[in-house]
Amino acid sequence: RNGMSIKCAVIGLGHVGHAYSRAIATISGIDLVAACDLFAKARDEYLSVFPGIPVFDSVKTLLEKIQFDAAFILTSDPCHAEPFIQCIDAGKHVFVEKPIANTQEDIFAMVNAVNRHPELVAASGHILRYYPVNRKIKQMTEAGEFGDIFYMEGDYIHNLLYQADASKFNESLGRNWYLEDEKPMVGGGCHPFDVLKWFVNSQVVSVKSMSNHIAFPKMKYDDCIVSLYKFESGAIAKVTAMYGPVSPYAAFNNIAVYGTKASVWRDQVCYDHDQGWQPLEYIDYKEQFSHGFEREIVDFINAIITAKPVLAPMKDCA
Repeated sequence: RNGMSIKCAVIGLGHVGHAYSRAIATISGIDLVAACDLFAKARDEYLSVFPGIPVFDSVKTLLEKIQFDAAFILTSDPCHAEPFIQCIDAGKHVFVEKPIANTQEDIFAMVNAVNRHPELVAASGHILRYYPVNRKIKQMTEAGEFGDIFYMEGDYIHNLLYQADASKFNESLGRNWYLEDEKPMVGGGCHPFDVLKWFVNSQVVSVKSMSNHIAFPKMKYDDCIVSLYKFESGAIAKVTAMYGPVSPYAAFNNIAVYGTKASVWRDQVCYDHDQGWQPLEYIDYKEQFSHGFEREIVDFINAIITAKPVLAPMKDCA
């Protein structure tokens, strides 16, 4: 990297902000120079863990006081848009956690901000694009190994009942946003949906959904959603998002891809009906931090330094 170091700020100091800060500290070519959160308790807790990092109570003040190159927007889901747009318009490269936003209005405003500054890198935290099995499947699609893909599946099956805990109440928002704002197909289902769309490299032309509100009644929105997506390519995909299952997290997100020449289910591949399922060969990745956030960080920083595109561009994920 020719000795170049990117100065960055972390905005949003909850558990994800802590996780990214720990990861950033281990990566060469990037320096954490500031942090920001509206919530005083979050700022105090962050300072106790990361002493010496200047912490600010607003993005406006952060931009006025500190010189930096890139921002990580790691706030609660409903609060991504404002700091994202502030930083982009201030000339900063920006990484924003998924989902990009919770409303179409915010999505359009954020995309418009990116369009105003095409010279800046805007990336998103669609981490499943970085997972080894999904990288392998993407390589297979680009090489034409599936033939014509006609059907896919992916699930976000995750027991998140703990989000109703009193400790999740956000004093700065005046509510528990997990319960009041989160929409499972947006907050969780975006993960498998995004990689399936990435695999076929095609836009959705129609969607049909069903949902219920049985397993997690404390959530405002329905907690179990099943959607069928039709792509321009003709492929159909089924995505399930559920937040209250009595089960562990779905392995490999139950990703399945069916083509005219090959099929993949989780970490198994089939090229021939008679031979059946075989182990999918891929280069594994040893996790160092929660969810492997360092892969996103390294990709984002490399894009800033080299001008090469990121694996998960914000506009594509939006």
